[in-house]
Amino acid sequence: MEIKVARSAGFCFGVKRALEMVDKALEVNDSPIYSLGPLIHNPAVVQDLEARGLQQIEQIDGISRGRLVIRSHGVGPQIMQQAVAQHLEIIDATCPFVKNVQELAVMLKKEGYQLIIVGEREHAEVKGVLDSVGGQALVIEHPSQLDPKCLTAKVGLVSQTTQDIQSLNRVITTIVSHTKECRIFNTICLATLQRQQEASRLSREVDLMIVVGGKNSANTRHLAAICRESGTVTYQVESAADLQADWFSQAKLVGVTAGASTPDDQILSVVEKINFLGGNGVVDQNNVNQNEVAEQTSVKTEESIGYDWPEDRFGELRQGQIIEAKVVLVRDDAAFVDIGGKSDLTITLDELTTEPVLSAKEVVKAGDIIKVMVIKAGDEEKIKLSKRLYELEKVWVDLEEALAKQTPLEGTGMEVVKGGMSVRVKGVRAFMPASQSGLGPTNLSELVGKSFPVTVLELDRAKHRLLVSRRALLQAEKEKAEAEFYNTAKEGERKTGKVTRITDFGAFIDLGGGVEGLLHISEMSWLRVKSPREILNEGDSVEVLITKINPEAKRISLSLKQIQPHPWDLASKNFVEGGIYQGTVVKLESFGAFVNLAPGVDGLVHISQIADRRINKPDEVLNVGDQVQVKVLKLDTANRKISLSIKQVEADKDDEAVSNFIKGQDSAGVSQNLGEILKSE
Repeated sequence: MEIKVARSAGFCFGVKRALEMVDKALEVNDSPIYSLGPLIHNPAVVQDLEARGLQQIEQIDGISRGRLVIRSHGVGPQIMQQAVAQHLEIIDATCPFVKNVQELAVMLKKEGYQLIIVGEREHAEVKGVLDSVGGQALVIEHPSQLDPKCLTAKVGLVSQTTQDIQSLNRVITTIVSHTKECRIFNTICLATLQRQQEASRLSREVDLMIVVGGKNSANTRHLAAICRESGTVTYQVESAADLQADWFSQAKLVGVTAGASTPDDQILSVVEKINFLGGNGVVDQNNVNQNEVAEQTSVKTEESIGYDWPEDRFGELRQGQIIEAKVVLVRDDAAFVDIGGKSDLTITLDELTTEPVLSAKEVVKAGDIIKVMVIKAGDEEKIKLSKRLYELEKVWVDLEEALAKQTPLEGTGMEVVKGGMSVRVKGVRAFMPASQSGLGPTNLSELVGKSFPVTVLELDRAKHRLLVSRRALLQAEKEKAEAEFYNTAKEGERKTGKVTRITDFGAFIDLGGGVEGLLHISEMSWLRVKSPREILNEGDSVEVLITKINPEAKRISLSLKQIQPHPWDLASKNFVEGGIYQGTVVKLESFGAFVNLAPGVDGLVHISQIADRRINKPDEVLNVGDQVQVKVLKLDTANRKISLSIKQVEADKDDEAVSNFIKGQDSAGVSQNLGEILKSE
């Protein structure tokens, strides 16, 4: 009996990425680590991860400490927000293809399209997409579930990444015929689509198909359904233990494929047992010795996942060897290269680059000559090449040189983690402690997604451990800026700066390059200031005057009020001696009362000038807050003093009344000459 194994059987990019992230997280045992649901739909793998410390949970309510793994299926924003609120460290292993579906769904919803998700409503991936749009979408898996009357004029469609392409096409056909505008995104993962196409082709060539994968795996179920549609007898199994000998009694050619959550060793175990059963008839499956199976297995496959081969066409290659390869073909999920052998070799997307990309076409193109590392040698089908590992080795050499010479490198903030943040440096994941993130307390979340220079603090190439600092470069920049500032700045010079910190006693102003000066509260205004926040806010741009520079102590004193007009400068223009003005009593003393005439301008009403009678204390007549009219007796702007009188205002009024009366008598023709009056008598 011959066995053919589909080339694309086994882990997909998203699953492999999630497992790698969890493997790294399990190496650090400083806090509990949880998986929201099974990491992948494979019981054997899940059990192994649980044995190593990964705790599977169905909800995060009540968990306030630890690390939360978001599996490749992804989740909606509500769960993410809840995890952040519960102070959980998030390890986001969401497949990039799944994130793309969520983003497209949100975009379609914002643009006014009625959203349709083609997939299984209870699947974790579909739930996450549905949550991302607030549940406002139709979820269907088959055209029979669609009521055309529910469709609007504008329809937008996305699909579950593991959806059966034929089911998707049937739904699309139905929708297009019942709507005016339809925007369709085929978001089936490229690896899934290729897997389905290979399964369909292979099932038509063989007598029997075996599909390996978890019972709860949607993509595995779809593979089995596709194989059955070709008319070939198909069985879905989780492991070699599910195989039954009588299935293979009449089969001469058996095809094997596997879902995206099935590891290679599990596929190999199934293939080995198929060969054993097909070659030896009916056996007691519960007493099969796997070592005997392995010894007796000699599987000749059309496409391999790593079996023994009779030919050794690439025997000269050695593990770790660096060779040149010519790119002959590029697909989204892989690149095919020629290294001078009889056939081309495949470099999968995850082995092409350390950068998070969705397509191999973003990395290489046909005709490129690239250097790769041989990470697995042997016969042709065993050979595995990696451009990523070659570049990674070169990167570590560059990092060691950067450490020795303290050469600045560009880093990109990835995520905030316990004690600091993850930073990507030349494709390598590095750790930057919070204490090394800035010159003072730093909001690490503001650095996520941004690029900034770093230096290497520590490096362990064997453990792939990299520690970097942003603080050292910021300190160097600050010292350079300070030196330049103290060499050029002068007292009496005006500078524009930014308010960085506000305290009870003043505000610190960044004058450029991290050089800060102090604007004391007493120098903020000519008027009395209770709090600096009455005048300034953090982030404000403000022009200040340098009043004092102390290079030795690195202290700079600033003033804001000294570049503003003093209230007394305006007093000489606004007030004149003999003028009468409205004022407010602001203070009472034994010798008189102070009256405010304008902001920053107070005058004194001596006790003798308060009333037209003798008083012992000003408060016999006045209270703080009283509105009074005062007459300016003397204006001394040089010494910033004004003498005022309240009683003189009343006296002036009386004099004016008498004057007006006399004028009135004159106009009536009555003589006011006392001598004439007496003479007439």
